[in-house]
Amino acid sequence: MSSMDSALSTFTKTYKSAIEVMIHPGFATKNQMGIVDALKFYYTIALIPTILGVLLSLAVNPHSVLLPLIIAALYLVFFPIGAFINSGIYHIIINNILNLYKQEYSAAFLAYIYSLVPVVFFLWVFPIHMLAFVLIVVSFLWSFIVLIIALSNLLSISKLKALGTILLIVIIFSLIVGVIAIMIIELTEQLIGLALSFALSFGIGLFNLFSSNSLNGSTIPLVVAHSSANYTSCGNFTLLDNRSSNTVAGICTWNGGNLNISIAGGDSGFASVTFIGSNNKTYFSQGTTARCLTSFGSFYAPAQKYTLVLSTGRGGGYCGPATVKLFG
Repeated sequence: MSSMDSALSTFTKTYKSAIEVMIHPGFATKNQMGIVDALKFYYTIALIPTILGVLLSLAVNPHSVLLPLIIAALYLVFFPIGAFINSGIYHIIINNILNLYKQEYSAAFLAYIYSLVPVVFFLWVFPIHMLAFVLIVVSFLWSFIVLIIALSNLLSISKLKALGTILLIVIIFSLIVGVIAIMIIELTEQLIGLALSFALSFGIGLFNLFSSNSLNGSTIPLVVAHSSANYTSCGNFTLLDNRSSNTVAGICTWNGGNLNISIAGGDSGFASVTFIGSNNKTYFSQGTTARCLTSFGSFYAPAQKYTLVLSTGRGGGYCGPATVKLFG
């Protein structure tokens, strides 16, 4: 037999095995193979659908190469990488941590490769929108069923336990993603608040520098936007804002000494406060995710006029308006 005939025979045998996985997963997914052979199996069955998907997308929109590239990337890169990641997470949690099966990682990986067969066979039609929606939904449901059966066969666990472990992985992964997302949002809000504080400190400092003569010792505080600053003395001074992603400022005077400060992010979820003297020096700068009024200690401020700046977050908090309070 020539090498061409041998390759064609292997190709045909692999496709027959893949069809068996879809039609008779209870029997076909019992076949064991290592990681390398599993990848050979996957890329063999993915070859024709990849070509068909690229040609179909070019026929639907011949002026764009983006869709063909997406299809090729899905089949050749993201699906196999997804199988590595998903089976790795499954193996680490279900085997190494919960110790619910004894097989090697390659068994879990092969189960996920088997589960990709229905998706590989049908996803290439997605440039045809209406037909694609129906086939893709069916193929993903079919893939989920194949995954349950394959895990049960290859890991020697019951189908009910296979289903339960899959759902457990989904819950754990969702919780991890949720926690990471919350951390990223909180960090982003703090960075935005600090950036706003820096920009405002610089801008208001310049304002104080060039307008100090116009203030000329006046005891009337400058109040911007929704400030509740009704006091001329920094020793009894309140600034608040009930809007999100906003900045307010007010001017007060101080005869020198220690000032106490309390801050609340309120409904905006975050507050950034900067206290700047008329000499353009920052005496206090702090960002916080504390929702309700919280003490941030005290600091020394010499006698002069001051600008107090309050920047709010993007929402998601409680305790009413964002607030900063100064008292002697």
